Amino acid sequence: MKSFLNILKKSNGYTLMEIIIAIIIIGFLAAMALPRYGSTVDRTQSAEGIQILEALVSAQNLYYFENNSFASDINDLDITIPTPTNFSAPSVSSSDPVASITHISPNTYTIEMDADGTVDCQDGGAPSGFCTKLGLP
Repeated sequence: MKSFLNILKKSNGYTLMEIIIAIIIIGFLAAMALPRYGSTVDRTQSAEGIQILEALVSAQNLYYFENNSFASDINDLDITIPTPTNFSAPSVSSSDPVASITHISPNTYTIEMDADGTVDCQDGGAPSGFCTKLGLP
């Protein structure tokens, strides 16, 4: 009976070294995961902008077939764009690029789309190469 109590006393908790090692491992895993999480969020936000631009370019092409020119005012297009969550209001132009939208924060960049669907990204206030990191030209 006495030896059983001694075994229980010795295995009552974790040593300081075990706790420190566990904290180091958790910190290392968090340091590896956070940059990937941020990059995924940025790519998801840029997808919202691309989706809006694709709708605007389609509306611009319809307008062109009817009027032989692109609209210079978004209100001339037969489309309702919901208020973007991560971008400022989109704009249209009567020449290429026919639609553009600007991401507001924390990284400011502008995505533009030509009438043929070609996408261009301008880093603006974002770090250099940010558009490339998003997978945008």
